[in-house]
Amino acid sequence: MRGSANVIGLPIVASDGTSVGTVCDLVFFETGEFFGFLVKGKGLFGRKMVLPYATLDSAGMDCLVVSQTDPLIKLEASTFTLTHQHKLQGKRVVSQNGEALGILDQVYFSDDLGNIVAYECSDGFFADVTEGKPVYTTSGPANITGDAIVLEPTNEREGVRNEVSQLWEEGHR
Repeated sequence: MRGSANVIGLPIVASDGTSVGTVCDLVFFETGEFFGFLVKGKGLFGRKMVLPYATLDSAGMDCLVVSQTDPLIKLEASTFTLTHQHKLQGKRVVSQNGEALGILDQVYFSDDLGNIVAYECSDGFFADVTEGKPVYTTSGPANITGDAIVLEPTNEREGVRNEVSQLWEEGHR
């Protein structure tokens, strides 16, 4: 499991060795499904384009690799991003039964980066410092509305904190 903070900033390289750009954000459909990566192009005024997840060949810890040298497409107006267009980070997160879960901070991917498997929320600065940020796993994508992100969490608040910490430690041994 890898957090969005670990993916943003990764370079994208074509299999022939040419640089495609750098991941600067994540792109989601309104249904909450992960679509791809917002990429800052090369050059001083590099345009931001989207690398669809389907065009990704591999996702290493140091870079993303694609087989095409020009796999980027235009960012659609109806899509959401974590920190740019129709920003999700900082949006209120609620459960399907109406429980307030916090404010979205980051998302976690499955190891192949194809699915969002958990959402990390903030309960406010002091709660985050004293208790840690709650992370909610889900069985499916979130529903994104204009005012909130609606999840169907599959975990209790405390259990997944330990699970995420344990997975992170195992990945860094």
